[in-house]
Amino acid sequence: MVYVLLSLLGPGVAQGAADRRGVALGFVAAAVLAMILAAFTIYAVPLVVRGFVAEPFKMPSSSMNPTLPIGSHIFINKLSKSPARGDIIVFRHPCEPERTYVKRVVAIAGDKIEQRCHVLFLNGKRIEATLVNANDTYTDYDEYEGASVREVSRYRETIGDHTFDFFQRRENDLGVDETMNFPRAFDPSCEQRTSGAFELEKPADPCAPHRPYIVPPGHVFTMGDNRDNSNDSRFWGPVPVGNIKGRVIGIWYPFGDFGTVK
Repeated sequence: MVYVLLSLLGPGVAQGAADRRGVALGFVAAAVLAMILAAFTIYAVPLVVRGFVAEPFKMPSSSMNPTLPIGSHIFINKLSKSPARGDIIVFRHPCEPERTYVKRVVAIAGDKIEQRCHVLFLNGKRIEATLVNANDTYTDYDEYEGASVREVSRYRETIGDHTFDFFQRRENDLGVDETMNFPRAFDPSCEQRTSGAFELEKPADPCAPHRPYIVPPGHVFTMGDNRDNSNDSRFWGPVPVGNIKGRVIGIWYPFGDFGTVK
């Protein structure tokens, strides 16, 4: 009965009192190992997951509205670094590697991409967009002006295996608008971004496809889902695959938006 009570004090106590030192040491070693494993599970596994498998990230801008509203907390799959058309990726900016961007892959290496009068053409084919809401709005934030409501139209299109909504200028404001046409007279690059040389091409029919941009090997071409309010590959060029940190797999906050992304 005494030994039973002593066993309640801790592993190996009763065995030590019974002069069974070898067994007692075995119990103590097992207890220490269990505590080490428990500590590893509680503290180390999340760090390993964060470092190699998944990582949380917060949307810093409205460039991916309506898919990822500004301030959304998202998870990225860090093991997925071979993106397909339509994937949303997190990457180091090719011109400023210390900055992290989130955009959608619209073309991969070897693809021919262009945008004419708010219409995307991929490999010579028009990507059809369906009008969902001609009079939509979203709230944007500026560090100087604060919150403001933007008026846009919501469209839906399919790229690769992804069908998603995107924002563009109001439907009744659309027309021959060359300011967002792509490519321009100069192909996009970090040098052109720095110099600000965004000279527009002026073909006879600005809305007709005529000179696509070919995505170079080892790169992807990205655009924001907020098409007229996105700083993306149209201005500074394609993203090296080596700069990709992972693929966005879902939103975890706000809880009302919890779920996977398209």
